[in-house]
Amino acid sequence: MKISVSMMCADYGRLAEQFEVLNQFADAYHWDMVDGHYAQSLSLNLDMISSLREVIKKPIHAHLAVERPQDFVPQLIDLGVEEICFHLDTVNAQFFRLANLIKDAGLGVGVVLTPVERPEILEYVLEALDSVNVLTVDPGFAGQRFIGAAVRKVPILKEWKEKYGYTFEIEVDGGVNERTFQQLVEAGAERFVLGSSGLFSLAATLEEAVEKARGYIPFKANPAG
Repeated sequence: MKISVSMMCADYGRLAEQFEVLNQFADAYHWDMVDGHYAQSLSLNLDMISSLREVIKKPIHAHLAVERPQDFVPQLIDLGVEEICFHLDTVNAQFFRLANLIKDAGLGVGVVLTPVERPEILEYVLEALDSVNVLTVDPGFAGQRFIGAAVRKVPILKEWKEKYGYTFEIEVDGGVNERTFQQLVEAGAERFVLGSSGLFSLAATLEEAVEKARGYIPFKANPAG
């Protein structure tokens, strides 16, 4: 089980300072990039990765909630992110072309399932994936209400992994916190994206918030290496 921190929920004015704390807690950083078209908001961008690269000590997982992910992939490869995930409906017939571009650069490939999408749409691409991100909120906005029905996709994905020998990791993103965490573990999730309710809003300081998060994530009792 791995913890990824959603940086769209962080304090943008103190990012460098916050990474000093989070580097001792996170297994990876979930980097939401939203173009204002696929989802009607704007979030983290490429320049922020470039300017902060020296203080980021854990892998970056870029989540492209954009209409044309292929426009962002070459720059993300150059910036040295470790995984790129995107929405299947934004690439359609060009999925394998984009996935192969990412894989050939040595990066992981992920696909995101929105709350209204059925896991069956991934049937013919699962073998090519390193991760499946199950969104339990709508894409593009922090602090939304947890959509419990989306969790039903997790055991389906787990069953397919076990039955067919797939190697993708099952990630849950949105509303992951003390109230939902155990439910997600029992469903079969392997990676957990912590944002507003699961980390950043837990205390007045980030150091205190991290300690509170460790309290409901027992396998993170010790700082990450």
